[in-house]
Amino acid sequence: MTKFLPSRKLLLYYSTTAALFFTLSGFFSVKETKNATLQIVFLPVTMYLFLAVSKDIKQSLFHRGISDPTTPVKSVKKGPFVFFGILFLILLMISLLNIFQANKMISPLPDDAAGRNSGAPLIFDGEE
Repeated sequence: MTKFLPSRKLLLYYSTTAALFFTLSGFFSVKETKNATLQIVFLPVTMYLFLAVSKDIKQSLFHRGISDPTTPVKSVKKGPFVFFGILFLILLMISLLNIFQANKMISPLPDDAAGRNSGAPLIFDGEE
């Protein structure tokens, strides 16, 4: 079993919480199938992080032996973190591009023929 360093454990818990939030909020707000496929692509990252946290919690709850402080802690392999970090950045960029493209499609309000946006002062009944 892999034993995580305290700083890596904090990063693992934070990443898992963020991934769970993004995945669940994405599934609850899906309106088109294009968005659903993006959430399905992101789901393995969440599952991996969730399983890593559950293994760490299980290890800390059930295997609480007194460890020798002179024993070095095995270093965590960086490969999975780099892979999922790059995958997360790619998905983040795709999401940001979709958001900016959606904002460009919104056009400003056209000037109204009645002069609503003409800048003329408002005159109420009884005022002159």
